[in-house]
Amino acid sequence: MLTRLTQLAPAMACVLALSACSPERAPQSQPTSRPAVSQSASRPAVSQPTSGPVVSEGLVLAVTTAGAFRVRDLLPYVKALSSSGKAEENTQSLERHPPRTLAAMARAYIYEGEIAREYRERRPALPAPLDDTIAANRATETREYLVRQIKAEIGEITTDTARAYYDNNKIEFTVPFSFSMRHLSLTAYVPYVAQPGDTLELIAGKISGSPAAVEGILTDTVGKLPRWAPPQDRSRRPFIPLQLGERLLVPMSVADRATAREILRDKILPQLQEGKDFAALCERYSEAEDKGRVIGPLPFGTSPMLPEILEAARTLPINQVSDIIETRHGFEVLQITSRTDERLKPFAEVGAQIRRDLFDKELKKRSQLRDIDIWRNAQIDYKTALDPDAPSSDTVVKTRRRMWTKGELMRSPIAGELKQAVSVSQVNEAVQRDPEVYREILFEYAEQTGVYEDRDLAPRLAIQTDRFTAEWALEEAAREATAQPPSGEQTRAWYDAHIERFTPPKRYRVRQIVVTLDPAANLEDPAQRRTAEEKAFAQMRQAVRGVKTQEDFIEAAKKASQEPRTAEQGGYVGEILAEERPGKYAEVLASLAPRTPSEPFLYGRLAVVLWIDEVVSPPPTALDAARPGIVAEIEAETKARVRAQMIEDALARVGYQAAF
Repeated sequence: MLTRLTQLAPAMACVLALSACSPERAPQSQPTSRPAVSQSASRPAVSQPTSGPVVSEGLVLAVTTAGAFRVRDLLPYVKALSSSGKAEENTQSLERHPPRTLAAMARAYIYEGEIAREYRERRPALPAPLDDTIAANRATETREYLVRQIKAEIGEITTDTARAYYDNNKIEFTVPFSFSMRHLSLTAYVPYVAQPGDTLELIAGKISGSPAAVEGILTDTVGKLPRWAPPQDRSRRPFIPLQLGERLLVPMSVADRATAREILRDKILPQLQEGKDFAALCERYSEAEDKGRVIGPLPFGTSPMLPEILEAARTLPINQVSDIIETRHGFEVLQITSRTDERLKPFAEVGAQIRRDLFDKELKKRSQLRDIDIWRNAQIDYKTALDPDAPSSDTVVKTRRRMWTKGELMRSPIAGELKQAVSVSQVNEAVQRDPEVYREILFEYAEQTGVYEDRDLAPRLAIQTDRFTAEWALEEAAREATAQPPSGEQTRAWYDAHIERFTPPKRYRVRQIVVTLDPAANLEDPAQRRTAEEKAFAQMRQAVRGVKTQEDFIEAAKKASQEPRTAEQGGYVGEILAEERPGKYAEVLASLAPRTPSEPFLYGRLAVVLWIDEVVSPPPTALDAARPGIVAEIEAETKARVRAQMIEDALARVGYQAAF
């Protein structure tokens, strides 16, 4: 029920509330004020107007005991069912909709208003779920109204204001230097696994040739962090003793670094002179994970780059391969594939975005100030809220009209937050997230400041509420009508009346002879196509001449069919449904008597003759198996009938007569 209430949005089912009609046709029974409504239910997908003649706003769409209902009377309802940003656009285009569409809107409004009026008359205290939904919508609409107010107060951010911001914050609009590259990388580290008795200093001496190289040892993990910490730094950067089996990256010795450079210089790079592609060399020899793929753009958005790499990136001609670049991590050979120099985006490029950002920033600031004003209506007893032993009957939150005890809040959606709160700020955050408390203080603030006196908001809320109430009443009546499941006799009668729905379609055990139209013919030429068809049909008729039995057809198919797969099986296609072969094929199947050859017919570029070995007619689904679906169908029909009758009764009460 609630799901349906929050989806009340039939396309352009927009009709003016009778209480807002002009005096000569406003029904006396319609209340003069209405409770508020839900935004989600009141925003239909408005249909696009047709590009036809403009309908007069005075055109009569319907007549009731209150008088004529005209096109102009739909305007408030269109506004109520439109998002705030589309209201004016939708009302301005209303007169371009076909009269029948407008008449359907009028009918929908009239029965919704009458059903809602009659339901409230019978049930002055609305059901809690409906009341909660209406209140939630009212809160949303009120909040949006306050936002629109703030936006109007802000007005438009001028170009001068945006320009001043641009001039004072140019760093925000500076595009940094960036580049893309592929690289051949040889590391200057040796992988090492810690052995018994190892220390970092011993490992440095053994691999690097000097204990002083300990500062360059890295962890062989993601991030490759420095493993050693100087004694003077260990108070702020804890040093964990070396663990047996720990994986490390240890700097090469001077001799090993020299050897690696020689391999790169004398064995790898000369292959470029021999015509080898740099990307292929990278893929084969590079020890970097990218293996010669283009990476970038760099360094924007990445970790800081080595200065040697940055220097080459700034100066190396695009696509030229660099000399060997030595870094503390090893050796690099680069190819810069693209480069973007640092630049300042011109104001013309960013001005519009600056205006939007400044507007949003000001909107956020003023909205926060407005929230402070709203929450001044609430008094919170922080001592009671924070005291776990406080009685559940003690008041925690109080407004001018309402109060909430600790017990009530502990049964609300914020119970968990409130229970864990240990400070005033945490209590505030929890209370402000309670939907019921928020709605009440919002409503009180809106009433204080005259929000509900707005000439657009008041009818918008009333019209939306009528839609919610009417839908609730219709669903409630439908639910009551289907409270008892249908009897066995009703189920059997429905089953018998719709037996075709429970009967699986016929299946055909089919054989065919297939001949392809002359492949040399131009089938786009009518004359050539006619000749090709006549030739194929003559060939087919000759093939089935004298065919009287299944054995005859099998023999004919083996000789004449040009479809090898089925020809070998005497033309047997298998057991198929007619809808599996749409068009002419299905038509022939449906009309062909079993064990007789069909007349030749065209199916695409093929000429076909069919033979049906047997028609298989499966029995209907048993009643017991179909019963759950039948019950659901009967209930759906009952609900639709009850809803339709309620609508007709409501229209009859107001003497509704359609003009179209």
